[in-house]
Amino acid sequence: MDTQRALMITLVLLLSSIAGCFGSEQELEEEFDLNTEERTLLGMGDSVMEWNREDASTIPDVVGEEAGFAVLNNAESGARVIEESYAIPSQFVEHNWDWVIINGGANDVDGYCDEDEGAVLDAIISDDVSQGDMVDLVNKASTFAKHVMLASYYDIPSDSESMVGCEAVMEEMELRYEALANTLPNVHFFDMGDAITPSNREYYDEDLLHPSPDGCVAIGMMMAERILEIENTARQSDSPVTLDPLETVFNGMNYDGNYYYAEAEWVVHDPSEIVEIDGMLMIANTGKAQEDGYNCGLETWYIFPNETSFSPGQCLLSEKPAWVSQSVSSNDGAYWAPGFLDARTMYYTVPVGNAMGNPDSTESCIGMIKATGTAPNLIWTDHGSPILCQPLGEANTDQPEPPALDPATITDDDGRTYLIYGGAHIWMTEVNSTTGEHLTGEDWDNGTSGTYVHLANGPLDPEAEEETWTEAAYIHKQGDFYYLFVNWFRCCGGPDSTYEIYVGRSTTIDGPYVDANGVSMLEGGGTLVMDRTSGYIGPGHPSIFIHGDTQVFTHHFYPDGGDEEEPWTDGIAWAFIQANTLTWSEEGWPVVGETWDPMSYWNTAN
Repeated sequence: MDTQRALMITLVLLLSSIAGCFGSEQELEEEFDLNTEERTLLGMGDSVMEWNREDASTIPDVVGEEAGFAVLNNAESGARVIEESYAIPSQFVEHNWDWVIINGGANDVDGYCDEDEGAVLDAIISDDVSQGDMVDLVNKASTFAKHVMLASYYDIPSDSESMVGCEAVMEEMELRYEALANTLPNVHFFDMGDAITPSNREYYDEDLLHPSPDGCVAIGMMMAERILEIENTARQSDSPVTLDPLETVFNGMNYDGNYYYAEAEWVVHDPSEIVEIDGMLMIANTGKAQEDGYNCGLETWYIFPNETSFSPGQCLLSEKPAWVSQSVSSNDGAYWAPGFLDARTMYYTVPVGNAMGNPDSTESCIGMIKATGTAPNLIWTDHGSPILCQPLGEANTDQPEPPALDPATITDDDGRTYLIYGGAHIWMTEVNSTTGEHLTGEDWDNGTSGTYVHLANGPLDPEAEEETWTEAAYIHKQGDFYYLFVNWFRCCGGPDSTYEIYVGRSTTIDGPYVDANGVSMLEGGGTLVMDRTSGYIGPGHPSIFIHGDTQVFTHHFYPDGGDEEEPWTDGIAWAFIQANTLTWSEEGWPVVGETWDPMSYWNTAN
C-alpha cells in the first residue's frame, strides 16, 4: 500500500465462526487516517486482540485510550499465523507506526495439540527463533515501527472446553516469543498472563476463552503501563549502536597508510569486571583515540567457550549519541572505563573536556547502553541521556566534587544498587536496580541531601612525588565487610605508569572505609594490594569475578617495553588485561595469587 497517497484505510472485517477456536461472526467497518498527527498504534492478531470490538474496548483500544494513540486494530477472529486464509501477516500495513502489538498462533496449533503440534509450532517460530512466519512478521514490523510488542496468551480456566491438551505447546510458544523479542532492540515481549489469571473469572467471557470487557481493560492497561515505561525509561537513541565486529575495525586500522594493528599489539585498557552472558565471558573497556581508522567509543572482548584468552568482540558507539554533543561537546567520541549493572546494561564515562585537550571544558558525564540479542552479536542501544553529570569535577577547588568518571556498581543484600564513581574524590549514589537510572535524578550537592555519599580521597603524603589522585573505585562484599578498591597515582603512561591498587573496608556500604591500620580512606588511608613489584606495571581498574568457590581478580597492566608514543612499532601491547586468583588473609584482607586459568571455569560450566 502507498502510505503517502492513502489518507484513509477502510477496514472491513468479515469474521467467520468456522475459522477456528478463536472465531466469531461479525462485520464491522473502520476508518483510519494514516496522516494523523497523533501517535499511532497498529493491533494485529486473532480474536483475543479483536474481542469486544463492538464496544470499542478491545485490548488495542484500551492501550490507545490509556497511552494516547490513534488505533488501527486489524486483528481478526480466527486469524492464523501460517495459513493463507485469515493470515495475521496480511494484517500488517506499511507505515511508520509508533507501536505495533502482535499476538497469534493459538488457532494454528489448536486441533494439533496431541499429534503434530511440534511441526506447526516450528512453522510459526523455530526453536532457535531464526525462522518461521511469526519471525518474518516481527522482523518486518520492527523495520517500520518504532516499537513492537509481541504478546503471548493467558491461561484459561481448567473447566474451559477450548484448547484441550494444548498447555505444553502454548508454554513453548511463549518461551520462543520471549526469546525472539530479545533478539531485536525495538521488540518487547508481553505476557498477558501477568494481567489476568483463571483465579479471577470476571476477566473471562462466558466461553471461558476470550477476555471479558474487564479482562480487556486489565490487559490493555498493563500493556499501556509497560509501553509508557519503555518510552519513558529506555529513551532509545535515534540510531542504533554500531554492530561492527571489533576485529573488522582492527583490520582496517593503519598508520601512514600501512596496516599496523597486529594481534600482538591489541590493547585492553580500563577493563570492566567479567560478566557471564549466553555461555561466554565478556568484558568491556575504554575506546581508543579516534584516529588511524579507529572509531569505536567502547569495546567488548570475549573468552569464548573452552578458550583461555580474550578475543575482540564488538565496536560500540561509533556514532556519538546526540546528548554527548550537548553535555560534553569537547568529547571526540572515545569513552572510558565502562562498568556493568548486569550483563546487558553497561555504564560508561564521557570524560571531562579538559582531559581531552580542552582546558576550558570541565563537565563530564556517565552514560548507559543496553543490549538485546544474543552474544557475541549483541545490539547495543544508548539510553539517550546521561545518568548523571558533574559540571566542574576537579576544577571545583572549593568542594570535593568528583568528575563523572569510572562507573562501577554493587547490589547489596537488600537488593538496592549503588553506582560508585569519581576521580580525586570517590562518591556513591543509588540507582534503580532494574532500569539503571539514577534513583532520584538530583544533582551532586556535596552530600547535603544524603543522595550522594563521599567514600574516599587520594593519598595525603605531602612529600609524595605523585599527585594525590585516586580513581577506578570498585566495591566488593566479602563476609561481613565491604571492600573499597581504588587506584592511586598515574595511569596511561605505558611502562612509566605509576598506578597502584589500594583497599579499605567498612561494615556498612556507605563507610567509613579504613585501611589495615584503621586510617580512613577519606584521610588518605589505604592498604596496598598491588604495585609494580607484583610483576605487573601499573595495575589498574580492579574488579572481582566469582565462579563457584573461585574468586578472580582482574586489572589492566602495561607490558614492559610497550612504547607510549608509538605503541604500534614494537610488537608489544601498550596495555592488556590480567586475571589472577584472589584469596583472603586470616585478618580479612585480599591476597592476589597466581594467574587464573579460564579452563577451570569451562570445566565447571561443562
